[in-house]
Amino acid sequence: KVSYEQLLDVFHDGCSGSSGGKVQYKSAIWVHSAEQRRIAEEAARRRGRSRLEVMDEAPWYDAEDYHQKYYKKNGDCSLQ
Repeated sequence: KVSYEQLLDVFHDGCSGSSGGKVQYKSAIWVHSAEQRRIAEEAARRRGRSRLEVMDEAPWYDAEDYHQKYYKKNGDCSLQ
């Protein structure tokens, strides 16, 4: 079992914090509760990422087919 704090650690370890100037590539965290928001914002502050967006959950939309399994097709994934 993985705790929410451990999940945030993995996120921050793999997050460059840079979107390359493209809004669609920005890093963000979507939360399901006020407690998750508090923990996520605290974790971001501890890592010096106070500008990281922490937002309420939103509907999920799968990316277009050509974006699916990108890392397998291109061999490029920062979390591998």
